[in-house]
Amino acid sequence: MGRRKPIVAGNWKMHNTIPESLALVDAMLPALQLFHSVERVVCPPYTSLPAVSARLRE
Repeated sequence: MGRRKPIVAGNWKMHNTIPESLALVDAMLPALQLFHSVERVVCPPYTSLPAVSARLRE
């Protein structure tokens, strides 16, 4: 059985609007792309999930 990757997650709670969430994920993307040895998870506010999900799929 292979070794599992560690998980690094960021929980944003409910402190951001949709535009603020998109700006945050845009700022984080360059740094997130540097980490290949861990599973990267972002947890934006519920209201921002569709927008952030779409941005991460681009």
